[in-house]
Amino acid sequence: MRHVYYLVNIKQFIFKMLILITLTSLSSLAQADPKLISTVGQSSLINEVLDIAIDSLGNNYIFEYEYLKYSSEPKAIIVKKINNEGLLISQSRVNDRYLYSAAINKNNEFYTIHRYFDDHFTIKKWSASWELILKWEIPFSSYDYSAKLIINSKNQIYVKLKNSIQIYNENGVFIREIKGYFHKKSPTIISPFISLFHISINKKDNLVLSDSLNYKSSIILSINNNGQLLRPILKRNQEFSVVANDENNNIYVSMENCGCIHKFSQTGLMPKILSKRGSKKGQLNSPTIIKFDNVGNLIIADSGNYRIQKFNSAFQAAWTYGDQLGYLKYSTGHVVDSQGNIYVIDRGHHRIQKFSSNGSALKAWGSYGLKNGQFIYPETIKIDLADNIYVQDNYKARIQTFSNDGVYLGEYKNKLPNFDKNGNAYHLITKKNPNTQATSSYLQKIKPDGRIQEFSLRYLDSNPCTGSVAFDSQANIYILSCRYEDNYDENSSRTLMFSHTIYLYKINSETGSIIKKTLLDFGEGSTLTYDIAIDERDLLYVKGSSFNNFTFVSNFVLNTDFELIGSLKNLSYYFIYTINNKLYLKEDFYEDVIQVYETPSNLKAPLFTSIDKLASQGELELKWQDRTDNETGFKLQRCTGESCSNFSTIALLNPNTSSVKLLKPTDFKLGAIYRFRLTALKDEEESLSAADWEVAFNSY
Repeated sequence: MRHVYYLVNIKQFIFKMLILITLTSLSSLAQADPKLISTVGQSSLINEVLDIAIDSLGNNYIFEYEYLKYSSEPKAIIVKKINNEGLLISQSRVNDRYLYSAAINKNNEFYTIHRYFDDHFTIKKWSASWELILKWEIPFSSYDYSAKLIINSKNQIYVKLKNSIQIYNENGVFIREIKGYFHKKSPTIISPFISLFHISINKKDNLVLSDSLNYKSSIILSINNNGQLLRPILKRNQEFSVVANDENNNIYVSMENCGCIHKFSQTGLMPKILSKRGSKKGQLNSPTIIKFDNVGNLIIADSGNYRIQKFNSAFQAAWTYGDQLGYLKYSTGHVVDSQGNIYVIDRGHHRIQKFSSNGSALKAWGSYGLKNGQFIYPETIKIDLADNIYVQDNYKARIQTFSNDGVYLGEYKNKLPNFDKNGNAYHLITKKNPNTQATSSYLQKIKPDGRIQEFSLRYLDSNPCTGSVAFDSQANIYILSCRYEDNYDENSSRTLMFSHTIYLYKINSETGSIIKKTLLDFGEGSTLTYDIAIDERDLLYVKGSSFNNFTFVSNFVLNTDFELIGSLKNLSYYFIYTINNKLYLKEDFYEDVIQVYETPSNLKAPLFTSIDKLASQGELELKWQDRTDNETGFKLQRCTGESCSNFSTIALLNPNTSSVKLLKPTDFKLGAIYRFRLTALKDEEESLSAADWEVAFNSY
């Protein structure tokens, strides 16, 4: 009896030691999230261009914001230096925010203007290596929404405000102000500026300005640095983005309605159209900045194509920067062919890009437009068993088909197809009842021989969430249906909460009958995009998030019986595609690269059921549901801080356990927040994590 008691105490001692000791020799264990294999594509070289400055050597400085992840809040300014051949030389990061405009003087010193508060702009002068030299403030009224900087041949700084131009010397000393313009014959009669939007200066220090008279009409005028009108006023009843002037005082205007550049000569009132809308070299789409270098070349921010273009004085395109092969902007979908090649929608550049299985860029096809092989807003991509590509344009829902080499094959005259492994095409369609005008959803199946079969989806609790469906190895069909509800405040009639109710259905592909359904409650107030995919082992991947059994679960992984296997905690995805036991993920909206992972384990992850603070501050007891029968143990991880993700292992636990008590950490302090993660182990295999728990110790 004593001998047995001794063995029991040895086990308890080992168990406690495993809890308290941080284990570091875990390299042989698989990670809870799938292993990263490769990365496909790179994020765009050009994002939102704030301004362009050009030095005396023809180098171009592109100013952009660096944003906080998952936020529209800028955290810094990125300055890219591109030489006069269109090659990136260097990139600098300036720890500043809210840039309005930038310029560079003959000494290669930079000036930037920022707005921080509601009562002034701040102008900063920087060295060529981005060391702050000086700064000064400019008061403004609440009507001054933006400001622009330009520099004349004497290194004087011109600041465009709403209805005036202020001039400073290079050290920030105020010189004078221009509040309007006058005709040479009537120098005492000043016509005041109304609402200045754009300003440019040429080598002779002549200015060109746009002044908005009202929301329907604007004027473009050219003045000298005293305010004298130099040429007839151009009146425009159209929207335009920007104006510029060359050394001969020809005026260049970017027109919104055609995405092109109009050139007005010194005396001519009729413009010469220099370009047309498109994304090919030499074409433009929403140009927002036009700058001239010292030899008369134009540098244009081609914002609709997320690139910079350089044109010579004859308006011939010399180079483009930002749309090189392999770079993606707003990728909205991807598929993989039978050879492992990856096809990605590069929406920002109006094209499809093809990558090899190892991520090398192979080719691209498409451009902006409505002709065959062109796109306006390519949105969704599918692939059939013959590796033909189907691309749906969000503009008029047009679907074009291509070979896997990008050869245009024709238009697909149906809804976007989903293909099973037998070559059947499925479409989610709606039909309208001619008597009641009510619409109903149907699943249309087109067999390889052309026969059509339709299944009514009236038994769904709500309409399909997307046009996508998934198929398992038994050809069963999986559909997500979404119900959206607004909850109103009865007193104010305002929406208080927007809730989603999501159902997952398993449907027989021969009869259309429901085999199984489950409710996936993604929580109230959610605005997530929903997607569904299935791998060769019949694991379902469903995008979303929910509180379930005291657990926050995101990006569900289910088996075909709708049992929760776990979730891709560290791999939140915007789009997912599965083939050949690999996951192809676009992780979020802000990042365009596609990451390729091995498919995860199908071990069922444990679920936390409770977490209890014990009598001594900092001590906890965790409890969970063990959902596997043959695990060899559990791995418990912890990180410190709200929403932290840098988990480290604190214990390996025995199999067939469902709770553990944790002593106060050595680094514990009041106000600490801890997150815990638990996975099941089977030899060297590790489950996904289905449970994260966050606990705060706010007081004794």
